[in-house]
Amino acid sequence: MYSSGKRMFVLIIIGILLLKIILIWTYYFQMSINLDNPLIPASLLDGKRNYSFFLTGIYAIAIILGFTYLVFKKFFWAIAVLILIALIVPIFTWQYLNDYFLSV
Repeated sequence: MYSSGKRMFVLIIIGILLLKIILIWTYYFQMSINLDNPLIPASLLDGKRNYSFFLTGIYAIAIILGFTYLVFKKFFWAIAVLILIALIVPIFTWQYLNDYFLSV
């Protein structure tokens, strides 16, 4: 893969990760808007908030790795594998992560 192709791949993955972060927090804020009723405790959102922070942290680390490649132009395959793992693993373990954070 040529250098421009590697750069474009990393930029596309960074864009996808940024979009996923925006979607995660949009969903969280959409859930929090409906809690104006004083009979519903705000602690119901603690698990979803922790889940959002956790996935944001994973995606932020992957974005930092992507920018590391863009700056230093080294270790493409190692960085690409780590970024793809950070992108794919939460997709396959979504239900387990959601159950863990909502049950705590």
